[in-house]
Amino acid sequence: MPNKQFLAFGIVIILIVAGWMTYDKATDDTYEGMSIIPEEHEDIPLYDGLKPTQSDYVIKGNQWRDIYHFYTSELPSLGWKATYHQTALDDDDASNDWAGFYTRWEKEGFDGEISVSASYIESTEETEVRFNHMTAVQYTTWFEKVPDDICVGKDRNHCVEVTDEEIIEFLVSYINHASDSSKVPKKRENAVSIDIDNTFVTIHYEEDEIIYIESSKGIKTMKPETEFIEGLNNIINDNK
Repeated sequence: MPNKQFLAFGIVIILIVAGWMTYDKATDDTYEGMSIIPEEHEDIPLYDGLKPTQSDYVIKGNQWRDIYHFYTSELPSLGWKATYHQTALDDDDASNDWAGFYTRWEKEGFDGEISVSASYIESTEETEVRFNHMTAVQYTTWFEKVPDDICVGKDRNHCVEVTDEEIIEFLVSYINHASDSSKVPKKRENAVSIDIDNTFVTIHYEEDEIIYIESSKGIKTMKPETEFIEGLNNIINDNK
């Protein structure tokens, strides 16, 4: 009998340890692809109903507008200041409604910035929300003002004029805020050249790879921001 009791006790201990390890692994996987976890920060609220899924949070339905209004209201009240702001609410084209919003925020005493963005995924009928921590980087402002027009193309000899103010501001802001680098640009699947005030900027990019930006002003790098890559692809496709 003692042996049986000991065996039963041993089995219980094994099940407890196995359960703890499974829970711990599940917890790790849940937030595996996140650079910042809102639940760990008192000053980064989590919109009610969002569920973590490794690299982002999801919620059923097209709720990005409510989420946008929530964060643009709550974050300033917690000391955050917006450094960049873009939303499909400013776009009159209804077909772009899924694009949602992208914002960046800074706060005194916080290292770097955070970004909060969301978009509606029609195929899954879910809204995806992404939080990202961007540590403080050194960057040089290449363009002090946003020009009235730019020329965009696959190379500097074949480009199409772009006059849309929002598109130009979108590209120039990303380029200005990319971090300075001394690295030699690596080959990427895609490259696009942009003539901005007679300065030719070449952007080397592909999905999930560091983006390289080069011009006569120097070299910059940036993480493969989904919104930026999609923006570049849309501009190229619209001007084919």
